[in-house]
Amino acid sequence: MRGAQAQKGAVTAMLESHEEQVEFRDWLREGMHRAAPLEHTRKIVEGGNRADPALWQSVVELTVPAMAIPEAYGGTDLGPVGMVIALQETGRVLLPTGHLTTGFVAPLVLLELDDAGALEQLLPQIASGTTRVAVADLDPGPGSVLTPVRASMGADGPTLTGTKTVVVDADVADELLVAVHDGEESSLFLASASAPGVRIASAPPLDTSRPALTVSFDAAPARPIGASGAARRAVELGRGLLALGVTAEASGALEACMNLAVEYAKIRVQFGRPIGQFQAIKHLCADMFVDTQASQAIVHDVAADWAATGRLDPRRALVAAAYVGEAFTRTASGTVQVHGGIGITWEQPTHLFLKRAKADQLLLGGVDAEIATLSEELFSA
Repeated sequence: MRGAQAQKGAVTAMLESHEEQVEFRDWLREGMHRAAPLEHTRKIVEGGNRADPALWQSVVELTVPAMAIPEAYGGTDLGPVGMVIALQETGRVLLPTGHLTTGFVAPLVLLELDDAGALEQLLPQIASGTTRVAVADLDPGPGSVLTPVRASMGADGPTLTGTKTVVVDADVADELLVAVHDGEESSLFLASASAPGVRIASAPPLDTSRPALTVSFDAAPARPIGASGAARRAVELGRGLLALGVTAEASGALEACMNLAVEYAKIRVQFGRPIGQFQAIKHLCADMFVDTQASQAIVHDVAADWAATGRLDPRRALVAAAYVGEAFTRTASGTVQVHGGIGITWEQPTHLFLKRAKADQLLLGGVDAEIATLSEELFSA
């Protein structure tokens, strides 16, 4: 434990300059490829065991769950730019561990709530990897047969009843941070994922490396955290964080796709020469490069603005999500095309990236929904 704490301190100190950020990125990239190569991700997806204790322990040793947590609670507090760098590296290997909500979204939502008891209880557990947390925000839409989650007072305290849809990483969570919406007001509750009355859907999702599942509550015990006003702000922040986290991972995955396509174009020979020498493949790979550079630049711009102002701008996060989501889908599809017939076989990792890209669009609503939300935000400002 002492060595791990020393390592965390070293990571925190590393991110004070661009050179240190590059050093951190290279250190984390090496660790990710050693602990979670794409082949390992494919096996986890195939076996359906995202809980994988050995992989999670490796991720904890790389301090990923601690990246958003202040040092006072055992975290590394990387700051916005450092967190984006970390998520880009987890995205490059499609890390299938539940780190996005546990290490990025949930801690920052909890810090926004400023509930001393919840912070002291949960943040050290998250930083040490002993607790994983999923954030359950979205209720079923109008016309659904499912009912929104509502809180009521039972004999032994508050309980939750209803259904949450699209809960990222619910399958590996120990705790659920549940938003309850009542008109314009929101409140947040903490419920154990293994509590009586909690049921997590087991239907296989499109992207089994990072599923978004349905969670149902039937008089499930829970406890409120944070004040009502803070809860509303925390929920809004959580939505922006999820959009930025998904987008940051997508920008890293996009680069990995490009590298796979370029490397294969160098070694695949057709008509007596590598296919990378053909103009159509050259143009396709060049477009991937442009999308990669632009995507990473826009994500880092959001992080830099956040670092400068102290607040995540949800509109910037939406702009980034709209652009990067489309770019990731184009590049993942192009990578499959470059690989030809083998690009859609199970043994190839290219299909995993395409599934992640499509699942990201469904998770965030797609570019049309993102632009509609952005337009509403701008016209109401």
